[in-house]
Amino acid sequence: MNADTSTYPADITVGDARARYFAAAGFGDDGNYELTWIPLTFGPITVPIYNSQARRRAVRLHDLHHIATGYPTSPKGEALVATWELASGTKDKWFAFFINLPALVYGFVLWPRDCWAAWTRGRRSSNLYGREYGDDLLALTVGELKALTVATADSGRQA
Repeated sequence: MNADTSTYPADITVGDARARYFAAAGFGDDGNYELTWIPLTFGPITVPIYNSQARRRAVRLHDLHHIATGYPTSPKGEALVATWELASGTKDKWFAFFINLPALVYGFVLWPRDCWAAWTRGRRSSNLYGREYGDDLLALTVGELKALTVATADSGRQA
């Protein structure tokens, strides 16, 4: 399912935006964070991946990056957010680094201009990977989240 994350009002909390994101993407109320196996789907192919603790640490922040950047959960949107995350640095979240590499590759093959825009946007941005996920992040407004992460002089393309 393709969750369009580009329309969250700046004044709602990140927690409320994340609840909308989960609903639009067809995730459970908890984002499926506690499932043992997660279906990873690209087109007609679905592969289950083990939901390790390292994945859980990274994906909680990755989901907030979707809200901050406005990139949807479509294959193109995942390639764009992966490219943005790699460009802005995955810090100690090694799982994010390795899972984002294939998305960056297929993204640059299929959508080179959009991925280049996401890369340059990411180089001017910071992200949440240097932090641990917590209720403090969910209490922020979407505007505050964007101010913490996304470059303000943004000419990057959306998915």
